Amino acid sequence: MKKVILVDGNNLIFRSYYATAYTGNVMRNSKNFPTNALYGFVLMINKIIEEEHPEYMAVAFDIGKNFRKQKYETYKAGRAQTPDELKMQMPIARQLLNAMGIKYFELEPY
Repeated sequence: MKKVILVDGNNLIFRSYYATAYTGNVMRNSKNFPTNALYGFVLMINKIIEEEHPEYMAVAFDIGKNFRKQKYETYKAGRAQTPDELKMQMPIARQLLNAMGIKYFELEPY
């Protein structure tokens, strides 16, 4: 039987960001671009591959306002805004997945 791994991309990149930025220090490259979420994201993707050996793998990302927000006005009402340093890294995460040969999917409003 072939193994398929589906990854919640938003969850993984958020967890990666906060796991490395909790001290207040955001990792940056030589051009001062934040990289901490990307660093953790790639480490976790590689760990999944090494431990699970999937034949197929895909990553799903939320984009735009999802259906939960439309149905429930209070959905994520108590959460702080996404930090700019994290927002900047999200498109690069998709580029990294492309470079790794891992397909990603995003479909509004899911």
